Amino acid sequence: MNASPEAKESVATPKPDRQRLGENSSGGTVTLGVDDRLEGKLIIRSDLVVLGSIEGEVITTGDVSVEATAVVKARLECRNLSIRGRVEGEVTAQQRLRLAGSGSLQGNIRVGKLHVEDGATFNGTIAMVSGEA
Repeated sequence: MNASPEAKESVATPKPDRQRLGENSSGGTVTLGVDDRLEGKLIIRSDLVVLGSIEGEVITTGDVSVEATAVVKARLECRNLSIRGRVEGEVTAQQRLRLAGSGSLQGNIRVGKLHVEDGATFNGTIAMVSGEA
């Protein structure tokens, strides 16, 4: 399948039958599998688990988890961000960012609270913002 080189915008909506208590208002989690790749812009109201790769932009009102197998080269906006894999780009985490020991982050971040574990790699600037929690 040939895709044009233009950036594509995707809007994903979880199915109602995946709704679980305690999740954000849309009621689901979108998972990008190990062999999956997203190029372009993703705007969702769900939580996002990334096992594969993303290049572009991700905007969500939910939480984002970048797992150890993931490579993300994107601008990210989310509520909470957990990084176990590799992220390159501008990041805004409205509440909390957790960079695990296996995680790597290269880029500028805006965050309410930051937790960096031993062994993690970070190159960039940090702007701590208050009142957004």
